[in-house]
Amino acid sequence: MPQQCSAETEKSSWRARRAEGPAADVPLATLSAREVERSNISTYQQETSRLRKAIVQTGSETKLPERDRAAKIHTLKKQLKTMESKGLEARKRLGTAKDRLVGETICKEWVSANKEQKPRDIIYALEKPQPETLAAAGQGTPILPRPEYEKHSKKMAEMAQDYHNKLQSKGLDRNIDERENAIQNALNNLDAKLTEEQVKAVEKDLSWEDIDTALKLSKNGSSPGINGLTYEFWKSQADACKNDQKTEGSLAFDAVKLLTSAYCDIQNHGIDKTTKFAEGWMCPIYKKGDRNKIENYRPITLLNTDYKIFTKALAMKLAKVCPDVIHPDQAGFMPGRQILEQTRLIRMVVEYAEYTEHNGLLVALDQEKAYDKVAHDYLWRTLQKFGFHEKFIQTIRSLYENAETKVMINGHLSSPFKITRVRQGDPMSCLLFDLAIEPLAAAIRKSELRGIDGIAGVEDKIIANLFADDTTVFLAEDDDFEALQRILDSWCLASTAAFNLAKTQVLPIGSKEYRLRIIADRKNDPTRMEIPHYIHIAAEDEAIRILGAWYGNNLTEETAWPNQIEKIDRALSTWERSNPTMDGRKMIAQMVIGGMTQYLSQVQGMPKNVERKLNKRIRTFLWAEKKQSPINFEILLANKDEGGQEALDIKARNLAIEVMWLKSYFNLKSDRAIWAKIADAIMAHPKSTPATRTEQNVDPNVKTNMFMQSWKTKVSALPETVRRLIKTAKEVRVTLDGMNISQAVRRERPIWYHSDAKPRLRLLNNSRAAQCLRKNHKVRTVGQTENLAKNLDDPAHLPWDECECLHCMEADEKHGCKTPHSCFCKASEMLDALEPKWDPRYASHEDEEDPPNVEQEWSEVNTSITTYGSVGDAIRILARASKVTQPNEVIHRMECTPDEVQVIATVASAARNQGEEEACSATGIIMEMPGCSQKLQYKTPARFGTNEQAAEMYGIIKAVEQADPINL
Repeated sequence: MPQQCSAETEKSSWRARRAEGPAADVPLATLSAREVERSNISTYQQETSRLRKAIVQTGSETKLPERDRAAKIHTLKKQLKTMESKGLEARKRLGTAKDRLVGETICKEWVSANKEQKPRDIIYALEKPQPETLAAAGQGTPILPRPEYEKHSKKMAEMAQDYHNKLQSKGLDRNIDERENAIQNALNNLDAKLTEEQVKAVEKDLSWEDIDTALKLSKNGSSPGINGLTYEFWKSQADACKNDQKTEGSLAFDAVKLLTSAYCDIQNHGIDKTTKFAEGWMCPIYKKGDRNKIENYRPITLLNTDYKIFTKALAMKLAKVCPDVIHPDQAGFMPGRQILEQTRLIRMVVEYAEYTEHNGLLVALDQEKAYDKVAHDYLWRTLQKFGFHEKFIQTIRSLYENAETKVMINGHLSSPFKITRVRQGDPMSCLLFDLAIEPLAAAIRKSELRGIDGIAGVEDKIIANLFADDTTVFLAEDDDFEALQRILDSWCLASTAAFNLAKTQVLPIGSKEYRLRIIADRKNDPTRMEIPHYIHIAAEDEAIRILGAWYGNNLTEETAWPNQIEKIDRALSTWERSNPTMDGRKMIAQMVIGGMTQYLSQVQGMPKNVERKLNKRIRTFLWAEKKQSPINFEILLANKDEGGQEALDIKARNLAIEVMWLKSYFNLKSDRAIWAKIADAIMAHPKSTPATRTEQNVDPNVKTNMFMQSWKTKVSALPETVRRLIKTAKEVRVTLDGMNISQAVRRERPIWYHSDAKPRLRLLNNSRAAQCLRKNHKVRTVGQTENLAKNLDDPAHLPWDECECLHCMEADEKHGCKTPHSCFCKASEMLDALEPKWDPRYASHEDEEDPPNVEQEWSEVNTSITTYGSVGDAIRILARASKVTQPNEVIHRMECTPDEVQVIATVASAARNQGEEEACSATGIIMEMPGCSQKLQYKTPARFGTNEQAAEMYGIIKAVEQADPINL
């Protein structure tokens, strides 16, 4: 970063450049913001405002004769009318110009102009809080008096402020000793702690680069806080500084440096309590229910952007360490974890339970105003338990303990109230809440509740699934529901949070008989107490919604789609009013139909009849008033070069979604998704085994993965999600292949029923030695088989089962094997049955690793053809029909001879208007050789494509053509 002038010099320069501005005591950032806003007011608006004021002033002038006053007002009104007319024409011209410029382009202006216009949320009245009174008849039944309503906006704002302030205090009137015990019990469930390196990284002062990155990642168009400064303002100041730095001798005002200095001061000394840095304002947004009740409004808090830049930078630091201390069961706002994996796990558990008749309950918990309930003292102690440095905790305490919020209703602000919970609208609040709820998840995992256990390939019980505050708990049929309730109550006492039991839902899973009994008796075990009556148990054909996906028993594939299709129809009819062109209609279909079905297709899957309905809507919308499509729909989907319109291809999009699920399924590393392991268990389940004698003889204990082994599964009998997975794999021709396979990948594959083995491997599976390998030696992989086979090469080993060499003695003592030599020989025979490409005893021709080039910024082309990593990295789609069974020779790098000259080619590419009809790309090449260099430029021919990748490939081809034979 270039050398900057001091903060004081910057401030002086800033004031000097604005010497003619408003009073100097106004903060500099606010001063600039006001000036920018003034410059954005058009001349017509300024003149119109001046004339209106003049009319009012003239009407109040008593010194002018009435006739002169009336004449002057008449003249001013005439001028005002003329100016308003000119302003209207100017706005029309501006609108036309803007439409020409950004109309029918994917941008905020075009989308906003064609959104369904909803009336502004005006709150006309709020019901006043009323105390309950008892009936005079002595019944003891609470009677609410007739409600009274407040209609004054300022008073309504104060009512809302009082409601949210009191909401924070709920739960604090508990017994102090009981709460202290609850906090201790909650924190004792935590085992994970930050490392020393992580602690230092988090507590370290923020750098200029941290703030610059946080600012760049901040979303434009966000509503500002009370001080009115937007992200765009700060970004414009940062850009202006960078431009000023290019001018030699100029004093650049570095807003990012100023922010960094302020933030570091807060980190080391806390917030000055006289400032309004942590102040925010709350905007109540209507949810559902009675509009006159404040509890039916969602509180959206808007904070100052300078505050959010600070907490965003802190959140970025926090995000780097949280995945190491928060269990994988929690996916909310955690880097590298996805909500889709959580939804797929829930669906797979429901399907597995029904398929295998593994009875239990799915409990979907609902937290009542989750973020607004977690107490500060509990949060600080949780952070301490995780090992965060006191400096970091004090920084957050300073932010939160000085935080105030005002409520705005109909433009009127209430008086401020102190924030004593995890703050809404704060970029850091999501991760802080994840840390705060982790003790609850840990308590559930460590409890005696069984959850869903005993699934082949899944080591731990499946019991908790979280996405921030959305918590799903799985219970076994003999688990005590009251035990779960006690765990929840204890954590709520510690954190002062609360679960909304009226919105908690229970879905029985497992056999149909069990599900019907639960619905009828409300007991998951006849010996247990009933599930409380206020908790809803889903009926047999009823769907419940978790994380945007629908789950239930006996549901049809179309259950989730009617409402979504209705929303799509409404959106398309709104867009229709803008009379878009064919190109515009294509983009609208992509945004509306594609965008509104993307997530639901990912979590639910799209049935074929819904796919057909959406294709019909695309076709109808594209051709507007035409009753029949003038051209075939397949042509519409084709590229423009082929005469098509590149319209949304729902079928291809859905296939791409399923392929991405395949990709997740084939992640065979240590962090493999649990749902994928459940899918394997379903495929290998005895119920899935075909009735043929060959398949019935397969040992279920060695069934690992049907895509890497040769055993079969009864696809038609499988649950829908697994069936769709296998169907997609078949459609895209999934295979396990590679030009050259590393030793590690070869050794990782299952040995039993190896799909790349000769047929005689199956004949070796049922011998006595093979059974010993499976049962006693626990052999499952090729690597384990090779380890045993290598024992035959030991000079001390004798070729009979009574051999007393070290390996044979170990086989007897550790594994109870009485015929070790036979087992070693059988292992060698099994390896002999593998194709050479997959036999780990064959040389793998490992690639030579290129030495890093530290002298120049270029890197040589990676010529590796070897598949490294895990066996999942050898999975290929759209594979060729026949496999190569012999290992390929690796391309070895050739060194230049004394008679040859090495030429270094640097290739760069650029593309413009990608995805549009006028798209084009070009490539630039620098050919460097001893003593000279040559620069070349080429436009990429259309046949190569119009994107940057095509331009790069074309550049490489031209570089090779231009050079003499060189060392590539």
